[in-house]
Amino acid sequence: MITSKQPRKQRKFLFNAPLHLRRKMLSAHLSDELATKYGRRSFPVAKGDTVKVVRGDFKGHTGKIAEIDLKRGTVKVEGVLITKADGKRVMRP
Repeated sequence: MITSKQPRKQRKFLFNAPLHLRRKMLSAHLSDELATKYGRRSFPVAKGDTVKVVRGDFKGHTGKIAEIDLKRGTVKVEGVLITKADGKRVMRP
């Protein structure tokens, strides 16, 4: 890990982090009952986990994780769809 306090070096570490560390950075908060069960506040997300969207246009939607992109730091959730200009429906990251 990085020991510097400089914001510049902290950002550089985040952008250049290897995938096995990016996985840990892509975490989600647990529900209250799961947090008490596991004794942790958050866990790294995995394909197939059920998640609830808490920010943005799709706030409140619940669905399973269909795809995780560690390079971009995005997650695609089933049921969170947008319509493209050609009419095709695609999952929104």
